[in-house]
Amino acid sequence: MSARVQRILFFAWCAFVVYGSFIPFHFDTNAVAARVRLAQIPLYPYQAGMRNFSRLDLISNVLLFVPFGFLLAGRGFWRRDRGWVLRIATTVALAALLAASIETGQLFSPGRTSSAIDVEAEAAGALLGACLAYLFGRLEARVEARIRWTHGEPLVVAIALMALWLASDAFYPFALTLDVSTVWHNVKQARWIPFLGSQGFWLDRVVDQAVMFGTLASLVAVALRRRVPAARAATMAMGACVILSVGLEIGKLFFVGRSPNIENVILASMGSVVGAAVVPTLAVGKPVARHAQVLLTMFALALLAYWELTPFAFDASSPALTTQIRRIEWIPFWSYYGADAYSALFDLWRKLALAGFWGFAFSRMRGGSPLAAALSGLVVGVVLEALQVFLRSRVPSVTDVLILATGAWIGGAVCRYYRRAVAETAGP
Repeated sequence: MSARVQRILFFAWCAFVVYGSFIPFHFDTNAVAARVRLAQIPLYPYQAGMRNFSRLDLISNVLLFVPFGFLLAGRGFWRRDRGWVLRIATTVALAALLAASIETGQLFSPGRTSSAIDVEAEAAGALLGACLAYLFGRLEARVEARIRWTHGEPLVVAIALMALWLASDAFYPFALTLDVSTVWHNVKQARWIPFLGSQGFWLDRVVDQAVMFGTLASLVAVALRRRVPAARAATMAMGACVILSVGLEIGKLFFVGRSPNIENVILASMGSVVGAAVVPTLAVGKPVARHAQVLLTMFALALLAYWELTPFAFDASSPALTTQIRRIEWIPFWSYYGADAYSALFDLWRKLALAGFWGFAFSRMRGGSPLAAALSGLVVGVVLEALQVFLRSRVPSVTDVLILATGAWIGGAVCRYYRRAVAETAGP
């Protein structure tokens, strides 16, 4: 990452921190009310034998300032001859100053609670980020060597992201438990007889399991074909995906609110067969190979549109449209403000991943810059959010447009990196 990019990301992150700290921007300059809030500021994690903080709030504040510390202590703001002690100390001091300023400003925001504990947590997060920057600097040569290792097999990153997607979808909301009664309850709730009284939107099940596992199987098969014969690669890819599907269903036993479903294994197996045996064979055919980049872009757009518009219950009646227009979320990240942290992060991850896939595919097809990919994500986001006006089950929002544009930019940046990597590997 260049110094210029680090500086841009740092200031963008600072703006995001300040923005998120004051949303929904309700201020009260009454001195008496501010004085009352000042007297109620918690100063210590424990007072009078009582815990004075929320674990989730503490962790989120620490994580919020890790990127701040990592970017500020990096080479974007320092010469290489500057010592790391000075870098880390300055980073922590500036983080504490920013955090204290934010908490002071929140005294005048009735919807917010100022806390000295938040300042301590955010300074600790900046310290952690600065230490990570130090370790990255020391291990930069090794990190670059690992990154160069992916040049020879770029599909490894895509396979890892697909596996992470499937695991996160299977275990959300990640309420891990080792309680025997909960595990036994999940066993009793398991669906062992497939397709008997199934509930939910059937197309969601097909896409979540068959399509996504088929995509993973095709990626694994293509990667293995470079080392083993095609038939063996397909068999290994199918076997790996089926084992993963079974493992995910068994893993659900240890998560509250999740239970195994044999239907998922069947759908995943069917998708894996198509993905491992059919897709790679079609991909090497002349008609598909000639238009491979266009087809990949269409597939990425179809996935993104599907997750943004499912279950496609459109309603164009005047009352419905009036209600939906009134529900439009114009303030960025307003919905995340009051949302559960896990649900917000899960939603953010899925949208960034899908938009990143779109940005990557678009950049491969057009050969454009990350900025062009971001603009394409912005256009697609505006169109999809506009279509959500016709869906009662969706809330159109500026937030999603910004997330899709950001994800597309990330995908475009990854595509540019791999284009350079392929060029370097090919040599002169």
